[in-house]
Amino acid sequence: TERMSRLLALHRENITAINASYVGKTVRVLCEQDKDEKGLYGGKTSGFKLVKFESENEDILGKFVDVKIDAFGESLLRGKAQ
Repeated sequence: TERMSRLLALHRENITAINASYVGKTVRVLCEQDKDEKGLYGGKTSGFKLVKFESENEDILGKFVDVKIDAFGESLLRGKAQ
């Protein structure tokens, strides 16, 4: 329906603005996923934001990592471990 389309468009705008506000910030991430095929680890912030990130340290699974956010998408943040 038209109403649902408008609501989804508004939601996308809001989530994009929220995720964009993280760029340049450092967030604490619990590393929950080992490196994927692109060499990125995965985890979540305390606010349950999904984060994919690079790390030179390989002993981080199950640990908290400070990640500087440098990019975002509709469903996740992207960055590099500090």
